[in-house]
Amino acid sequence: MKKISILLLIFVALAAYSENVDHPTPSVPDGKIAGYGYVDLGLPSGTLWATGNIGAESPYDPGQYFAWGETKPRDIFRWYDYAFFEKEYTDAQGHATYSVTDIGQQISGTEYDAACVWWSNGWKMPSNDDWKELMEYCTSEYVEYPSITPKSGLHICGPNGNSILLPLTFSPHGGVDIDVLRGEYWTATACNTLCEDGIPSSMMLHFNPADSEMGLYSNGRHDGLSIRPVISRSDMSTSVVSIDDTNATLKFKDGSISIGGYSDGCTLIVTDLSGRNINHYQESGSIFQVNILAKGFYIATLYMRNKPISTLKFAVK
Repeated sequence: MKKISILLLIFVALAAYSENVDHPTPSVPDGKIAGYGYVDLGLPSGTLWATGNIGAESPYDPGQYFAWGETKPRDIFRWYDYAFFEKEYTDAQGHATYSVTDIGQQISGTEYDAACVWWSNGWKMPSNDDWKELMEYCTSEYVEYPSITPKSGLHICGPNGNSILLPLTFSPHGGVDIDVLRGEYWTATACNTLCEDGIPSSMMLHFNPADSEMGLYSNGRHDGLSIRPVISRSDMSTSVVSIDDTNATLKFKDGSISIGGYSDGCTLIVTDLSGRNINHYQESGSIFQVNILAKGFYIATLYMRNKPISTLKFAVK
């Protein structure tokens, strides 16, 4: 009886351990733009990736679903409900073919971009090239979290060690099906070819639980997929408070940057738009003279204990 009790305790302990085993988790946001977190993955382009999908309540939530070019989320997606559907016809070979309104080959940053419409402030849908850069320079690992629903996704780690999570989505090609999980995310790039069933298509990022490989494929525009926004350094808002428990802000005027709020012991680093360091200033007051910089656009980031707390884009004329 004693041996059985000991074995039972060992089993319970192992079960508890398996529930709490360390899993790679996404990085905390480097900052927030318009209230939405971003992470710098150390990519050559300097592109910053959002920490969550549009409509998501957490980094683990797939969020809302959009047809390509539509800016209103839905749960049911049918070809005839697509906002840009025009007509269906039969070609000379007897195949059904469909036509759509031309809204452009690249909709990132346009009125057809759900990220631009919903989040604004420089946020936009990633292009095909943005996803390609992510795939080329980052590593990916499929992970499962026992206490989170939908419990799994693709952990993406950048060259600098920072990471984001792409949750599995419910892929509502006809309607949201919680039993069908795979990762499908829109790009802002249209395809010049039709799908096999004659439906106009656009590019999507796809992965599934069977492996950790990401790929870009064509997909019917009327389907509902998730959207993970991005923002470039050059499109960042003029003032971004990056840590919730500080009130530090930056302002540029007459060749100097002034700090508002708490900034004791901070360091200010100025970079160009490519991310190259131009100068750094140890905090010794609330005003930094930067009029020695050459004409151009720059980004000033205020750091506290090696963490960014406020970011400002400014121009020297």
